Amino acid sequence: MSKALCFSCLGAKLARRDEHPEDQDVGELNPTQRIVDVVKSIERRQYQLPSIQRPFVWEQEQILRLLDSIMCGYPIGAVMVWKPSSTIRCRAFLDRYNSGDRRLAELPAPAERQAHMVLDGQQRLQSLFLSFTGRYDGKRVYLKVDAPPNDGDDDLHFRFEFLTDEEATANSAYVHIGELVALEVPDIDEFVSTRLETTDADVRRRAVRVVSTFVNAFAMREALLFQEIDKKLDYNDVLEVFERVNSGGTALSKSDRLFSTRTLTLPDME
Repeated sequence: MSKALCFSCLGAKLARRDEHPEDQDVGELNPTQRIVDVVKSIERRQYQLPSIQRPFVWEQEQILRLLDSIMCGYPIGAVMVWKPSSTIRCRAFLDRYNSGDRRLAELPAPAERQAHMVLDGQQRLQSLFLSFTGRYDGKRVYLKVDAPPNDGDDDLHFRFEFLTDEEATANSAYVHIGELVALEVPDIDEFVSTRLETTDADVRRRAVRVVSTFVNAFAMREALLFQEIDKKLDYNDVLEVFERVNSGGTALSKSDRLFSTRTLTLPDME
């Protein structure tokens, strides 16, 4: 069970939402950011993926575990980015993903400023972007707001699930997380009462705590850490950094590393 929230503190944080301008200069990097702001920045193409990055590989279960970790306040690691001094081939994050999809990199449009290139953290950022704004195999991420923590058969604390629109409509307790993150704190009680009007008071109070925890985790707390590498490094140096930081997690295979090297000098090989 997550710790009880201080609603007066949470409300004060909410009042400061507007202090985060949506159209920050892409050249400025805040080292700690709210997830809601990062998702908006990805949508504005302020973060993109260099051609050396392999495709998105996470399964739905890994995405749900990431969301649960954030909800619990667990650290999820830093994101490493690089702002190249010259235009390079890159690709945008996916707002729709079907298992096995692959999108090729391209040069940015002439009107676009060079974005920050994500060297480490693609899987996490892509997962968050899909969860809030897109679909994975036609499904969206919902949170069952009335579910008691630790209620499932797995070791997750909260009931995040990938559902079709029809599956979610069948139970009013499932709310798309894009709808939840837009809630203002003073509106949470009314939202829950309307959504769960036929349930008893104890269930509604539990749902208010779950929704409040969600809003705090994804719209209030600066849960994402960013590390920017030296802009003076050239692409070959950046490739070395890329290989080293990707030696953990789902490690790059020898063919992945060979592909990354070749795309530096032969972009059409992608």
